[in-house]
Amino acid sequence: MKTLLCHITPDDGLPARLDAILSLAQKYGAHILACHITPPLVSYMPYAQAYRLSDAVSKSVADEMEEKAIKVRQTFEEHWPEAGPPYEWLERTGQPPEVLADLAINADMTVVGLSAPDEDTGEREEPMLAGDITMASGLPVLVLPDGAEAPLGKKPALIAWDRSPEAAHAVRQALPMLQSAPEVVVVEFGDDAPDDLPSAGFAAFLARHGLTVDTVRLTPSETVAADILAVAHDREAELIVMGAYGHARLQEMIFGGATRELLQQTNLPLLLCH
Repeated sequence: MKTLLCHITPDDGLPARLDAILSLAQKYGAHILACHITPPLVSYMPYAQAYRLSDAVSKSVADEMEEKAIKVRQTFEEHWPEAGPPYEWLERTGQPPEVLADLAINADMTVVGLSAPDEDTGEREEPMLAGDITMASGLPVLVLPDGAEAPLGKKPALIAWDRSPEAAHAVRQALPMLQSAPEVVVVEFGDDAPDDLPSAGFAAFLARHGLTVDTVRLTPSETVAADILAVAHDREAELIVMGAYGHARLQEMIFGGATRELLQQTNLPLLLCH
């Protein structure tokens, strides 16, 4: 991985996220595309109000957004070591999924943050942003929850395997990271005998790439994400790799799904790919 596109957002988790991004850049010798995105003015208020704003008010709001953008860049540059990996600062206006999807074709991977759950509700703010970017780009997205350490190959990695094209694509995109891991745990759901599991041939494929592989079979349940996270924590994994939205996106939005549940529950980095 030689180019990482990183979504830089002004939230409380930014300093720790920058530490993780710096560690990844140093490990892989990567060039950083640091992108801050200012939403269009209409994102801050209903369309009708936005178009009735006076020039003075519009300029005031625009000046405020520009000031915020300047502060975000200052935070990044103050945190980034002078002799650190090379980076480019990209200032854009638009909706993050569309902007990042457009830029992602110039990178090996897109790195985005994931806010901490609300203390009262336990829900995350905009957890689906990472999913939206994954869907819009079709390219690998590394999701870093607030407080999570960078996956640097010091601990096992876990693959959520369902034999889908999305999962296969995610694994191939993740190979540079998986090859650094001391062990790769393949988790799948089924009641078949071990030798009949779809992962049998897949584990052999991974082994030929030099990976140490173990397979865990789980009985299907209604809490797939919780089951995956339980195995990940039991194995002290530092990364979960999975295909995103193997089912119809609309169906997942209405009824939920493993991707949505993991984005809501995880405290470990996720590598998603659609």
